Amino acid sequence: MAGPLVETTVYYYVQSRVMCMYTETELIKGNRLLDPCVSVRAPGGRRIVRIVPLAVAVACAAAACSHRRNAGWQQANQAGVTAYHSGDYRSASSSFEAALRACSRFAVDDPRRATVIANLASVYHRQGDLVQAEAQYKRALEINRKVLGPADPAIGVGLSSIAGVYRDQGRVVAAENAYKEAREILEKAGDESAMDLALVLNRLGELFDAKGQVNLAQRHFEEAMALLEHELGAQYATVATVLCNMAGGSHARGENAAAESMYRRAVSIYENSLSPHHPDVATALNNLGLLLKDTGRYGEAGEMYRRALKIDEAAFGRNHEAVASDLHNLAELNRVSGDLAAAEKAGLEALDIRRHVHGEDHNAVALSRNEVGLISTDLGKYDDAERQYRAGIAILEALPDHGTNHLVTLLDNLANLLDKTQRSAAAATIRRQADDLRKRP
Repeated sequence: MAGPLVETTVYYYVQSRVMCMYTETELIKGNRLLDPCVSVRAPGGRRIVRIVPLAVAVACAAAACSHRRNAGWQQANQAGVTAYHSGDYRSASSSFEAALRACSRFAVDDPRRATVIANLASVYHRQGDLVQAEAQYKRALEINRKVLGPADPAIGVGLSSIAGVYRDQGRVVAAENAYKEAREILEKAGDESAMDLALVLNRLGELFDAKGQVNLAQRHFEEAMALLEHELGAQYATVATVLCNMAGGSHARGENAAAESMYRRAVSIYENSLSPHHPDVATALNNLGLLLKDTGRYGEAGEMYRRALKIDEAAFGRNHEAVASDLHNLAELNRVSGDLAAAEKAGLEALDIRRHVHGEDHNAVALSRNEVGLISTDLGKYDDAERQYRAGIAILEALPDHGTNHLVTLLDNLANLLDKTQRSAAAATIRRQADDLRKRP
């Protein structure tokens, strides 16, 4: 007898950092400050929120030029930082490009170039251009390694930025290795790098959670939160980032009241420290919506999802992973609440966007195919459902870092469909494959 269909929900984590961004008006303790987070939708697991720091020229090592010569690039860079914080990524990109042109008079390996290049990479990352983001982060890291040496804390921050791109590309092993290398550098740097270390701990927690190592993930989130609250206090956007991830752990353990309280606190912090229309607000709203959906409060959940979708469409346009994730969540909500026509529409839109953004062979595409398969099954479109499940399975089997849980989910759903359509022998074969994967360490 077929069991219940297994769902794969795209949650939303708060992501960690992408390169340090500082401003003269925002220096809180010492000369380091975390930028508001960038919510990058990781395909699968809970949605991941990362904090993306940009670099504002606080102190450029060995900058022997006059204030007048510095002014041009500093002003353009600061304009980019301001635009980035407000969610105006086109203006941020234009300003950072202007700052980079102003740096043309500096040496090729001048740290000021690295500052601007890393900031421009953060914009690419936010906009979903992972190829350019990776290339520019690596370019900035190469300059800093040459000038500062391999053990400087800035190298740890740069590695963390690159790891964030790897994560969004689905290269989980590469991401984990880069985060661990960053953590080792930042731990040796001591108190001056406490906030950067907190962000790396948060990102590692996200990775461990996605692998099902919930206790290890929660320990990393708690360590990150302790460091951030000590350095920043309780009302800064970066704290809300880790707070969302801790709420995700509470949600997974069934501690729904505690999770809801943390999510609502995170929404409030983001709205007050950023703006009600910032994409990181959309991230927290999605997380809250998932909790409300899981507790049967479908109307409230839909309100959160639709508000998040409106924010993300305004910030990124239609063809962006953030929008696809919002639509994916709306599709799932409509399916479980019985509005299958709306579910199918949102699910197919999410799939189309992901295929456009990522290409055919990406784990986010596989997860969308799983959701469309579930909807098609409920609509009685069994051939369509089977085609979606098999396509999703083929994608994940071909990816080295696909995530066993996601593949098992698709296999279980296909087996249930085969049982439903009176193909019990084929279903048993698929279930054995899923069971073998479950037994793997």
